[in-house]
Amino acid sequence: GRMEQRKDELRAADNFAKIINTFDVGYNTGIPIKKISDSDKVNEIIQEYDKQNDIAALDSELWRDMKKYGRAYELQYRNKNDEDRSVISSVFETFVCYGLDVERTPLFAVRYLKYRLGSAEKVVISVYTDSEIITYKPTTMASLRLLEEKREQHQWGEVPITEYSPIVWVDMRTLYR
Repeated sequence: GRMEQRKDELRAADNFAKIINTFDVGYNTGIPIKKISDSDKVNEIIQEYDKQNDIAALDSELWRDMKKYGRAYELQYRNKNDEDRSVISSVFETFVCYGLDVERTPLFAVRYLKYRLGSAEKVVISVYTDSEIITYKPTTMASLRLLEEKREQHQWGEVPITEYSPIVWVDMRTLYR
């Protein structure tokens, strides 16, 4: 009895979930999503944007997060060189708030970046609307005092954080593959 119990405790664990997720990411994003316009100029802009932002790799990361956590977030912004960029935003530091309409229109998105300063854990909160980014002074999650630090206008015309879920992504893959 005692030896059998010890054998049970010594069994090797296989990480099948990780293997399945890796296979799933490769299968579903191995062929990049095609984006084609009737305009050659638009196609050039799309190709350049995809190349500059390595969109094929970003799509794989977004798919992996979506399958692992049930959601994924993409953030669009303009860098210091005034270039459009797309990056992944952590599922642990991002959420989107939607309207009650049928189309679930995004009202705003929030990024709350945590960091340690000595023994205190601080958080910087940024709110993204369809026209601006509002950043608040660093605070703690315990006190959560929101004192505005800066407001920046953006030209995206919509909330620049996109939330992906399995249902939305499958529809996109079917339409654009």
